[in-house]
Amino acid sequence: MNLKIAAIFVALCSSALAQAPPPIKTKLVAVSIGGNVEKLFYKSSEKVLPFQAYQLGFGPSMDYVGPRRFILHASEAAFAAEPPGPPPVAFADLPANSDKVLLLCVPAAEGKLRLISYDISKGGAKAGDYRIFNLSKDVISVILGDKKLVVNPSQDTIVSSQEWRSGGMDLKIQLATVKDGAATRVYSSIWGHEAARRNYIFMVNGATATMPIEILTFYDVPAADIPPPAP
Repeated sequence: MNLKIAAIFVALCSSALAQAPPPIKTKLVAVSIGGNVEKLFYKSSEKVLPFQAYQLGFGPSMDYVGPRRFILHASEAAFAAEPPGPPPVAFADLPANSDKVLLLCVPAAEGKLRLISYDISKGGAKAGDYRIFNLSKDVISVILGDKKLVVNPSQDTIVSSQEWRSGGMDLKIQLATVKDGAATRVYSSIWGHEAARRNYIFMVNGATATMPIEILTFYDVPAADIPPPAP
């Protein structure tokens, strides 16, 4: 009987190992909307590496090989601690089959940190496009060039135009909050558009009544998507 139980146990273990998901292999870029994030660490393959995210723009991309759940700790030693070990400072489940992932660092209650992951691989937004994230509590109406759209809270959407891929230009942008069917304009400007840039717009609740929505803009330059110069 004991031999039979041992054989079943070995078979179950072998089956579990065979079904273990393969590691995620991707590049990560990080950005923060609540001040710079520093002095944190993550593990890629067998290496523990420093993690940083800045509010002024994307830092260098980070190679990542590991489980789908990406974890940040406050020290290198935390990764070597015996289970259960210290709780992570923050974590996010990465999208599968993505060659590039954006990690957004958002301040949470009681000084904690929240991580949100987004697939920003080349199959999504391309050079010249705008990806708009509504992290506010309001429904926001957006006018971008000749495009008009409504972005609900927690929604993100990609806005494209063939004209935007052709070269630099001035681009009108207007934002309005929508409540009870009425729109109130909260932002209006003219932006300089670059065809080589892939643009990210984060809309968050403002700190004052005169600025109910704040905008943070970032961009990267996907070299393979840069259009050739106009003839």
